[in-house]
Amino acid sequence: MSWLTKISLCKRWLTFLIVGLITIGSILAILNLKMELIPDIKIPVISVITQYPQASPQEVMEDVTIPIEDAIKGIGNLEQIESTSSKNSSFVIAIFEYGTDMEATQRDISQRLQNAIEQDKLPDKLSEMPPYIFPLSMEMMPLVMLSVTGENMSTVELRKIAEEDIVPAILDVDGLLAVTEEEESPLVKAVDIMGGEERASIYLDAEKMNQLGIPMSWVVATLD
Repeated sequence: MSWLTKISLCKRWLTFLIVGLITIGSILAILNLKMELIPDIKIPVISVITQYPQASPQEVMEDVTIPIEDAIKGIGNLEQIESTSSKNSSFVIAIFEYGTDMEATQRDISQRLQNAIEQDKLPDKLSEMPPYIFPLSMEMMPLVMLSVTGENMSTVELRKIAEEDIVPAILDVDGLLAVTEEEESPLVKAVDIMGGEERASIYLDAEKMNQLGIPMSWVVATLD
């Protein structure tokens, strides 16, 4: 018979005390355990979206997509590059190894693309409309999705109700998530509206456009 067994038999009160303390500690640990529906997972993927108006898919691929891929290929921990070239736009996805510092990688890609524009490896017009770089994140996934319908109401009216009434109400949801004792962040981070029709009037400065050499067709193609 081991010494631990002898103590357990001779001093049962001590055994019950230890078991009780372990049980209470386990319950407190579970109650204070932080849980997240979607944890903040760093996804090692960065996307580059580029608008190239008045260009065919072939021109987009040759003038924009391939130079962007060449600029990204020299970055460390790169595993794969995927791209799509369509009319007026280019979409490039760069996939890196897990554990890569994505903030530093994003800055590196931005600098490399800027150098490519300055070295005429990318079209000059991209200096006025540079590629849009953004990393993928679990935070981009919506947690709650709501739909708005109404009888005898147009999509314009429904969108207006969503913008003026529903979105402010959601943003004002009570409750704060404490980041530190001195700093707090809102419970609702962002609300996006999809669908419906949104009317907008755009007034162009013809004199400024002429100075910059921007044709009207370029503006129309960008809005399309």
